[in-house]
Amino acid sequence: MQFLYYENAGAKNIELDGEAFKHIKAQRKRAGELLRVQNLREFRAYFYEICELGRKAKLQLSHIKELNEQEYKSKIIWAICDESVIWRTLPALNELGLGELILVYSEFSQGNVRLDFARFWRILANSCEQCGRAKPLKISLKNINELSDENTILLDFDGKIKDFKFSENEVLFIGPEGGFSKAERQRFKKKIALNNSLILRSNTAIIACAAKILI
Repeated sequence: MQFLYYENAGAKNIELDGEAFKHIKAQRKRAGELLRVQNLREFRAYFYEICELGRKAKLQLSHIKELNEQEYKSKIIWAICDESVIWRTLPALNELGLGELILVYSEFSQGNVRLDFARFWRILANSCEQCGRAKPLKISLKNINELSDENTILLDFDGKIKDFKFSENEVLFIGPEGGFSKAERQRFKKKIALNNSLILRSNTAIIACAAKILI
């Protein structure tokens, strides 16, 4: 773990309990030692001295380190699938350096999925702690009718196999488990395919595409 996420990192004095306190105990930290804490809003690391360890941990700000700004501009559109699949996939997308994940309901999306953005945040915060990312992946929800016909590129078997190099305005669209409907294929004319004859699950496809784009 690279740091501890705490919403109020930056305050002169903080108290930690619950999961944050368990983090300190797991690291076998002692009074007098320093703990790196970040709030996932700034490119700053706050170092706190552990002043007291009892039922809670009391810490006092020692010093601040300015971090290099990390730019994450790439976006991917993902048709909504089972929420547990999204949960399992978010850490990989965050660690690969994706800037924004745009979720949409497509024709073959599961219609009863309720998106828990609070849980998404907790998953991403934990991922940032592990990989060292200062600001997490942004997640937004859009109506499919808001997508640009011209700049949206489907990942589809009908597409051509070529390098994953897109213009600044173009965004890749990954379908759900059932793929895209006939109407969606007719609407979005631009298509691209992976150099793979096997049928990938939706979450496998988006991780593979993110890796090709970002690494």
